[in-house]
Amino acid sequence: MTQSWPTEIEARLRFASTSKGDASYVLVQAHFILRDGDSWSWALVTPSIRAGNFLSLEEEECKHEPNSVIGRDCEYRPSFLDMLRGLQLLHDAGLCHNDNKPDIVPGQMEAQWLLGDLRNVRRADHAWHKTAP
Repeated sequence: MTQSWPTEIEARLRFASTSKGDASYVLVQAHFILRDGDSWSWALVTPSIRAGNFLSLEEEECKHEPNSVIGRDCEYRPSFLDMLRGLQLLHDAGLCHNDNKPDIVPGQMEAQWLLGDLRNVRRADHAWHKTAP
């Protein structure tokens, strides 16, 4: 078995544990190793919340009474800024998300979005980041 763990686990435990979690991440309640013979994998326990993306959000918004651009901005800007703050925490710790996409995870409140997919989190000094011109 390895002497280290994937960067995803480190990032999740650092930023999304129930004891010191940031409000912009899906909380991790526990972690453990699954073994199957000689192979193993890390497992995370998180709350069960429905997933979504910006397209499904748009579809939901269209079902309701029309809202002005200013109204939507007032409703969703705080959550968007929370997501950016969550990414800034990663960057401040020397990590990069590496898989930003329009998928979102709704939080407990209607207009709350959470960062949940940290599988591609890498250290900022990872060779992957040195390949671009």
